[in-house]
Amino acid sequence: MIGERYEQRTRLAVLKVRVGTGFRVSLLRGEPLGHIVHWLGKGSFLCPGVRCPACLASTGARWVGLMPCRLHGADGSRRTVLVEFSGDAWARLAGLLRFEGVDCGVGVEVELSRKSMRGGLIAEGVLCGEAEKVRPLADWVLVDALATLYGLPRCLEGWGPEEWTERVREVVVGKLERALQACGSEFA
Repeated sequence: MIGERYEQRTRLAVLKVRVGTGFRVSLLRGEPLGHIVHWLGKGSFLCPGVRCPACLASTGARWVGLMPCRLHGADGSRRTVLVEFSGDAWARLAGLLRFEGVDCGVGVEVELSRKSMRGGLIAEGVLCGEAEKVRPLADWVLVDALATLYGLPRCLEGWGPEEWTERVREVVVGKLERALQACGSEFA
């Protein structure tokens, strides 16, 4: 029987950085959890890799990285959120961290903003000389949050991203097949 601790899904809000706004966050991992998504109709769907019907239908795919961060509220509050990074945005932030001499990134505070609608997420700079003392999020917790976002089966404690992917591949393939059918001939 699955214990009580597995019954609650991991829910983390996805922080959307809009044009003209900025947020101060502390990174809770050294790098984001990267995955490939397909945009079909009105939503993004995870790519299962092997036997992906969306790849076989030649739909567009893009890399997305989800980074758990501690959001610093103006009132001094802090809550854990997910920040979505494109490949370019993550490369810019990783380059900035290397330039600042930061090896891991865990606990480092950065200011995130977006200058234009088409412009990518920008990390304005490392805001503190010393990283905040935070406990990094375990991989399985982050994968469970990802599963919750995409309406997929749970990731249980101790599973890594690869093990979870193998266990849910058939479910992901089924969701993609149904989404492709709903889109009709657009991707046929």
